[in-house]
Amino acid sequence: MKTARDYNKLLRDFPINQLLSANDLEQVRKAIELIFNQFKYIKQSGGDSYPNNRAILLMNALTQDLNEQLLKILSNFQIMHLDYPEFEALKKEIQSVLDLLFDKINEFRTMINNTRSKLDQTSNKVMDNIMKNLLKERLERIFVFRKHHHKFI
Repeated sequence: MKTARDYNKLLRDFPINQLLSANDLEQVRKAIELIFNQFKYIKQSGGDSYPNNRAILLMNALTQDLNEQLLKILSNFQIMHLDYPEFEALKKEIQSVLDLLFDKINEFRTMINNTRSKLDQTSNKVMDNIMKNLLKERLERIFVFRKHHHKFI
């Protein structure tokens, strides 16, 4: 019963619906803030109430959901056809969301590393996969391409 109560402390009112229903990048930003505020319960408990390995798997699922939501939002834009000033504004907004996400993930990783228990090899691989975000890499290539294309014109 205590274990269920401790797990519930983290998962109660988990704001996943705010992320999944976000229609713009500002709503995604707010959802990221809310989600990572929930993760503070892991830190407060020293990692004892919710296992680190499960927290990492939850983080992995959240980043996948976040990537899907970003793709859904970005599909409303024709990034390659936007006027360059509009593209630059969108780029800054995307980068601020991704920077916030990776700052929060780094804080989470530090928090997990500071707990007493060591991570198994699978958890380390999952954390590495979270940090290697293919959507972020793809967007950065698009940003560079558009920048070079704009200079060429």
